[in-house]
Amino acid sequence: MDYKHIAEAGMRIGVFSDIHGNVAALDAVIADMREAGVEIFACAGDLVVFGPRPVEVLQRLNAIPALVLVRGNTDRWLGMVRERPVGPFDERVVGKVRPAVAWTIDRLPDDSVSIISGLPGEAEIESEGVRIRIGHASPGSDGAGIDADTDVDAMFEGFSAHAFACGHTHRPLVRKAGDVVVVNDGSAGYPYDGVPRPSWALLDVAGGRVEAGIRRVDYDRGAVMKDIAAVGMPMGELFARRIDTAVM
Repeated sequence: MDYKHIAEAGMRIGVFSDIHGNVAALDAVIADMREAGVEIFACAGDLVVFGPRPVEVLQRLNAIPALVLVRGNTDRWLGMVRERPVGPFDERVVGKVRPAVAWTIDRLPDDSVSIISGLPGEAEIESEGVRIRIGHASPGSDGAGIDADTDVDAMFEGFSAHAFACGHTHRPLVRKAGDVVVVNDGSAGYPYDGVPRPSWALLDVAGGRVEAGIRRVDYDRGAVMKDIAAVGMPMGELFARRIDTAVM
């Protein structure tokens, strides 16, 4: 395990992910997490690419004490595009979105790309002997997502933790795989389930068990759509539409 955090008994854990440079949505999520009494904040990756305010997102994350943070696929892409600006890339999708990734790189401080792309792939939080693993998409992968029709029983066969929390699909859900609680927090920046309200996951540990639920927040998505146009972000019309419709 790349990162392990021991939490005190009774602490509330908030998991969020897939911010994608949408700082206004992130602000709304963080405010709701604080209102809900979250004490341990965990982010499951995809921080800055595809949104108008990558630097501001990093500033907000840096202000969270002891944040548990793992790398998402677009975080990894930052390093790929910086090292080979015009490709070719092992993943075909990176070539398609390269202009947006390069635009983000140009706006980040010099050391940020290395820090983001070098984040651990997974982390673990332990409370009262209960282990919660945090990853971007699924155990051992930042690209194979978990959704409503995923065979989680097969995916989590032999899994050693009590819960797994992730994002990547931008569609929130809570499922069980045997005794393992499987939580997809959805997306703080770009929900894709047709509900244009950022989502995050609240996890409570008590009596050796994990209880999980999804919370959603409101924010001014129209202002973010205008901001995307104002900053001239590549592929901006596509991502503004996704913010408005919550459909990929």
